[in-house]
Amino acid sequence: MHSRGLKKVYVTHCIDVEGPMTEPLEATWERIYLEDGISVSFEATRENLKKLQDCQLDIGVDDETKAYLARKYSRENLAYLTTWEDLDKAMEKVNSKEFRESHSDMHGNPYRLNWFLYDHYGFDTNPRFHDDGIHHVFDHYHKLLLNENPFNDGIYWHYHHPPASKDALEWSTNWFLNGVHEEIIARRVIERNWFPSVFRAGGHIERNDINFWMEMFIPFDYSSRTPKWLERPRGRASVNDWRYAPTTWGYYHPDWYDYRRPGTMKRALFRCLDLKTWITQITEDDVRDAFDQARSGFDTVLAYYNHDYRDMSGEIGYGHELLTKVAKEYDDVEWVYDDCLHAAREVTGYHDDSDQAPEFHYEVKDNLLTVWSAHDLFGPEPFLAIQENNRFFRDNFTREGNREWCYYFRKPEDVQAFGIAANSPGGKTSVMVYKGKLNKNMKG
Repeated sequence: MHSRGLKKVYVTHCIDVEGPMTEPLEATWERIYLEDGISVSFEATRENLKKLQDCQLDIGVDDETKAYLARKYSRENLAYLTTWEDLDKAMEKVNSKEFRESHSDMHGNPYRLNWFLYDHYGFDTNPRFHDDGIHHVFDHYHKLLLNENPFNDGIYWHYHHPPASKDALEWSTNWFLNGVHEEIIARRVIERNWFPSVFRAGGHIERNDINFWMEMFIPFDYSSRTPKWLERPRGRASVNDWRYAPTTWGYYHPDWYDYRRPGTMKRALFRCLDLKTWITQITEDDVRDAFDQARSGFDTVLAYYNHDYRDMSGEIGYGHELLTKVAKEYDDVEWVYDDCLHAAREVTGYHDDSDQAPEFHYEVKDNLLTVWSAHDLFGPEPFLAIQENNRFFRDNFTREGNREWCYYFRKPEDVQAFGIAANSPGGKTSVMVYKGKLNKNMKG
């Protein structure tokens, strides 16, 4: 409920959770060459890196470029947490009661985080030494941090799609190259009884194939990255191309043929900016924009993100200081830290209990699976996860009615498990899993 009838800003801090990572010195020199087009003739040593960070390394570029490189490869940006032990220690701090309560919203509610969990999987290379495999990051965070979840943090999905080369350092703009994303989610459904309601794209990369896939299953997406200013603006066909997306806070429904433009899709795409990166960072003016939107009569979501592989405490402090400073100028606007799903539901109109999680029932008869739901789904059909001869994949239903779908198992003797998962229009999730050999006639 709102206080005193005030309009509201929902602040959501999204974390791209990728686990520990390492960038060797040689890799930093390689990035300078590949990403910035500068060949550094000096040897890759810690002494030379320090000089570069202090603008003291004479590499034949002007002072502006030196300053740019110093920011991009600063001590802060390269301070990666390289082991689970280091990362867990950093997380203990930001997940402590003392830290969360010292960064509270206007009502004294503790700071909230939204964990978008990633699986480093489907690549042939691992040059940054990620914890490679499905569920690895998911299980580690659940075991140590998120099982009890005392602050009601959000737990969602983050994903980088492998490119055709399967090189982990190459971005991919085509989800239809392979089915890795569906294999991961199929295993998450069957092996962990979990399905996402909110998504963040790795590298902020979306294209229309992702747009269509999300429209089938996931109602809320916090991937639109549209800062009002970039030192080096993105050009045509850049991997994270959001040139025509709204630069106002909140969400839009994408167009069917251009994910960047407002249209008539059901899914909601939220603007989410860098909290504090070498590329850009959220500013006081960005925060004022959100408060001005609320003051004009529209509850809105102010979303920002960072990664877990650096100590986040300083970045959280930076964002919190901006919010508390700007909020003093708006005594007619309420602001709260929130989880992404609740914030999205609030601003898109899912306030009451009329939006119900899907309630599934199924029947298998002569290898024909029929599924019914007592309530509406977000998309056209449930996500059908299948385990067959130790392979995990998704397959398509046929639609038989408003809340009825069918699927014929073509190799029933090889089926080890299947799962049915879906979201309601407002992101309430339901998962049903059957494990074991198929019987000729069975119900659930």
